[in-house]
Amino acid sequence: MTEKPIKSFPDKISSVFGIGLIPKAPGTWGSIPGLPCAWLGHQICAYAVGSPQGKPLSIFAGAIALVLLALLSWGGTWCIAKTEASWNSHDDKSIVVDEVLGQMVASIWFPYSFSMMLSTFILFRAFDIFKPGPIGWVDKNVETPFGTLLDDLIAGLFAALVYGFIRTFFY
Repeated sequence: MTEKPIKSFPDKISSVFGIGLIPKAPGTWGSIPGLPCAWLGHQICAYAVGSPQGKPLSIFAGAIALVLLALLSWGGTWCIAKTEASWNSHDDKSIVVDEVLGQMVASIWFPYSFSMMLSTFILFRAFDIFKPGPIGWVDKNVETPFGTLLDDLIAGLFAALVYGFIRTFFY
């Protein structure tokens, strides 16, 4: 593996402060910071509308979460674009901010617990690795900085939907 230069702010964000440089399973390692980020996002969104702690986000808190995720995705796409240009590559394995945001999409909606973290982490990683349906299509066909992020956002959405279904019908 060629050493990637982590020189600029976008490179630091894109590689999640060097986590993406871990040689084995950088995407898996890069997903882990998404869990505390999702917890923080959940807390902020619930607090903003006065939702009770320990519950899934309300409609209003969920709308705030969508805005938060959209803003973070915009910033992530900007960083990815700068890093891809700097490294002269597309969807480099060392770019893992997309995993952080995908994991956030999978987890932000639900109250924080060990079982939620483990479940959404496993589901997100499975969707991100195996890339079924639209996830794989985006990964192969959208060769832009936003495409680098979009397949992970969709994987996160699929993971959230599956976990939400399981939580609704089996808890």
